[in-house]
Amino acid sequence: GRTSQIEALQVGALIEEVDISDLQNAIAETDNPVLERMYSNLMNGSYNHLRAFVRNIEYLDYAYQAQSLPQDEVDDILNPAVVSRGLGIKAGDSQFVATNAQFKHSLKNKNGRHANGAILAQSDEVTLGATFQPDIAHLGQNADLLTVATFTPMNSNRQMMFMGDKKG
Repeated sequence: GRTSQIEALQVGALIEEVDISDLQNAIAETDNPVLERMYSNLMNGSYNHLRAFVRNIEYLDYAYQAQSLPQDEVDDILNPAVVSRGLGIKAGDSQFVATNAQFKHSLKNKNGRHANGAILAQSDEVTLGATFQPDIAHLGQNADLLTVATFTPMNSNRQMMFMGDKKG
């Protein structure tokens, strides 16, 4: 990273890719839900760091190519619609379960699609959607999905939460 700014950013991105791979392996090798949760949180941090490095690389007019992970996995991480590879909660004992499942959200009104942080008019009818890609390790299992959306009115710091399950 001493040669140039772009080289330093490439090294930073490589470190995050390696961290993500290491954390994926650590999650696969443990049955401890506390460790799974910690590893998953660290992995989400590495996703954010990788996104930041790539934003800076692209700001310098360079294209980023995956260096350690498969390109399609890096493309998914960099996709702003991929919010998180998160945590599940076991219904029987409420224990956290780390997962590589992907939740891709969409927010749409009559004017088109919007990302997180969108400012909408009071009269807007909004459609929330989500695409769920299960973790390969959990294929064939039953799951109930719960959608949680937060809304912060303008000129307020108070968030409102909306939740929906398969019943609405």
